[in-house]
Amino acid sequence: MKTPIFLTCLFTLLFTSCSGYSQVVEITPTVITVEITRIVQITTTPVPTETVTPAPTLDAMDIGGTAVAKEIGTPIVASKECYRTAQTQSELNGCAGGRLQELDNHMSELLKSLEAQYQQRLPKRLEKLQKFQAEWKDLSDRECKFRSGLDSDSWPGTMASMNYSECMVAKYEARLRELQGELFDWNQ
Repeated sequence: MKTPIFLTCLFTLLFTSCSGYSQVVEITPTVITVEITRIVQITTTPVPTETVTPAPTLDAMDIGGTAVAKEIGTPIVASKECYRTAQTQSELNGCAGGRLQELDNHMSELLKSLEAQYQQRLPKRLEKLQKFQAEWKDLSDRECKFRSGLDSDSWPGTMASMNYSECMVAKYEARLRELQGELFDWNQ
């Protein structure tokens, strides 16, 4: 109840001080005491001294996949060292192209090993593997050109070749993981 009175006094004071005539009015400061009461409820929740984490339950397929991943080791991934020293967009484009070339070399080596396995065990399927690999490369190339803007009629920009190469790097890394797993299965 005391707050509206205070605001009314304040409004009156401001209104009279802003009015058009200049009359000196002596103002005596008045102390207004406002009492605020607030009730706060404090509750505590006991924290357990030991947190129990349930053991993960993996199905047979997950366990097998984990074992295969440990056997294969780290998938083939292109180096990022070049990016640390690159200063210009041209150098960055070169780094991305170098990464792509590095993975293309890995792909060639892995495919030779895989094709040898097919030739030895399933020679009739070797041609299909080669066809699928060519289709994969063509599709990846077209998609990355689309994503980077290299397939358009307009000027693609200075980063387009880097974006294309990095898109292809991601595609190569994923495909190399697949082929590594397949080659591992052949060697079991």
